[in-house]
Order: sequence, then C-alpha cells, then structure tokens
Amino acid sequence: MGDMHTTNEHEWITESRHFTSEGLITYERCGCGARRIVTDLVMSALTIAECDSLR
Repeated sequence: MGDMHTTNEHEWITESRHFTSEGLITYERCGCGARRIVTDLVMSALTIAECDSLR
C-alpha cells in the first residue's frame, strides 16, 4: 500500500505559449501555485522544468 502523500498530481493550465527560432516554449501553472516551463525544441527531446515558486 502506497503513501497518499507521495502522489503529486498537478492540473497544468497554459499561461502563454511562444514560438522561438529554436521551437515552442510554454509557460504553465497549477492551482497549487507550482509553475513549469515546457520546451519543445526543434531536433531535440521534450524538456520540462518545474519550479516551486518564482523568485
């Protein structure tokens, strides 16, 4: 039986999305306050960077 507190489910909402010369970058936030940046770079793997808060 797993610990319920180890599950971290987010409901990501896109705040903005921009095309750049290197690909698509998306800024997302969750209702809990977490934010992340998702990059879909041309000729590269999908990258997700999460941060607990913006300082």
